[in-house]
Amino acid sequence: MRRALAIGLVCALSAAWPRAAHADDEAAAEALFLEGRKLADAGQWPEACEKFAASQRASPGAGTLLNLGDCYEHVGKTASAWVAFRDSLELAERAGRPDRAAQAKERIAIVEPKLARLKVTAKKRVDGLTLKRDGQAIGAGALDVAIPVDPGDHVVEAAAPGVEPWTTNVTVTAGETTEVEVPVLARKDGGAPAGDGPPLRPIGYAVGSAGVVGLVVGTVFALSARSKWDEAQRDHCRGTVCDRVGGALASDAKSSGNVATVAFVLGGVALAAGATLIVLGAPSDARSARLRLGPGSALVEGTF
Repeated sequence: MRRALAIGLVCALSAAWPRAAHADDEAAAEALFLEGRKLADAGQWPEACEKFAASQRASPGAGTLLNLGDCYEHVGKTASAWVAFRDSLELAERAGRPDRAAQAKERIAIVEPKLARLKVTAKKRVDGLTLKRDGQAIGAGALDVAIPVDPGDHVVEAAAPGVEPWTTNVTVTAGETTEVEVPVLARKDGGAPAGDGPPLRPIGYAVGSAGVVGLVVGTVFALSARSKWDEAQRDHCRGTVCDRVGGALASDAKSSGNVATVAFVLGGVALAAGATLIVLGAPSDARSARLRLGPGSALVEGTF
């Protein structure tokens, strides 16, 4: 009998403990909220924000969030205010409080046009790239998205395995979107920047040089073809009839002409391709470049 009573007492105390702890949290939250209201009424907004935030942590509530959002708005933290109002709306709708929900929607509509946004982009995404804003990790999904932040100064960091870390400071203004682009990160071993393929400029110079050689070869064979044809027509042919030497010279001239044509075409294409690679591999980062081929021509086009 005693054992049964003892077990029952333990169970009763165990059930009562969470309720007592919850009551303590509610009491602390209420005291912090009232202190926050007193500070807000006195115009001491930074201190009031601390009390409202502590009250919300102790016992979340839509009303507390409305006051916290109002406090953040007074100190210029528009993004923090926006988040508080949105959280208040969610809690109010969940609790079946249309009055609080209406208040939250009204405040959201007021603060949204004032939001400062920060958009972080990466010039080249590399494996293992991690980004931080003010020490907090930015998920890959947040890249290229204008995220609401509080106006003022912010720090953006980028890092990846094997590359030098990168940091920049940026100031965002209320009502505006500021964009920060993470550059191509330099490798710690001094190699090509992360995300880069083979260096294009040396390849471009090699291909272009081959093109120049092709044009020179084409010129030599073209001159040879012209010389042999002129000799055949001058000394060994009468109209369309040629002697044995003239026939051989004419045949050689035709062969040299064919070689010259092929050399000119290949040399021109190689020269144009080399120029394109040189432009694309330039440190100034060409905007666009393309190779246009036509009958007897090769042209590099682009905007740089």
